[in-house]
Amino acid sequence: MHGNELRCCQYHQPFYNDAQKKIPELPRFTPQQIEALELFEQVSLREDIAFETKVKPGSIILINNEEILHGRTSFTHPKIKLFVIY
Repeated sequence: MHGNELRCCQYHQPFYNDAQKKIPELPRFTPQQIEALELFEQVSLREDIAFETKVKPGSIILINNEEILHGRTSFTHPKIKLFVIY
C-alpha cells in the first residue's frame, strides 16, 4: 500500500506472451519493449545481486518494492528518455 493505493509489480514473461496471443486487442510489444523485458529478466536473475537469507518459522520479511525496484537517483541524459507505463 502506498497511501490509499495498492501498488504491485509482477513480472512473469510467459504471462505476457500468453496475454499477447489470447487478447487480440492488446497492443503488441515493440522490439524495444521486448528487449527491455528480456534485459529486466536477465538482471533480476543475477545471483550477484540476489538477496538471500535464512528465516525461522513464523518470521516475516517485508520489502519496500518502491525502494528496491523503483528507487533510483535522478539522472539526465541528452539521448535517454524515461517512459513509465501504468
